[in-house]
Amino acid sequence: MEIRKDNLLISDDKTKINHDKVYQLLQNSYWASKRSRQAIEISIDNSICFGLYLDNKMIGFARALTDKTVSSWLYDIVIDKQYRGQGLGKWFFDNIIMHKDLVNTKIYLTTRDAQGLYRKYGFKQKAAMVKSPEKN
Repeated sequence: MEIRKDNLLISDDKTKINHDKVYQLLQNSYWASKRSRQAIEISIDNSICFGLYLDNKMIGFARALTDKTVSSWLYDIVIDKQYRGQGLGKWFFDNIIMHKDLVNTKIYLTTRDAQGLYRKYGFKQKAAMVKSPEKN
């Protein structure tokens, strides 16, 4: 998938992903700041990943886990701080949820601070049960 608009590009091509930038973006997030570099690398390897690029510079990242038929989970949707407030996140999200492997699935995500944004897309706030792996 490649979608262009002016000097912007959304791509699901993992070879374009700047792993250093993804690590930096996630380290500056409230949900993944304690995630190890190794965990981030493994999650990229095992997900459909989306990069948002401005003049070939990565400014956004997201990833999805899906069975391509019934359900999908979106994770790590993030835009570099200096590019927020310009509608880029909405454009990025609009195109992610239309991806061929996600569009016909029930899409789930978790957020602490963007319920209003996702509600506009038809997401409903519900409690989820989650079992985390035990850490030694």
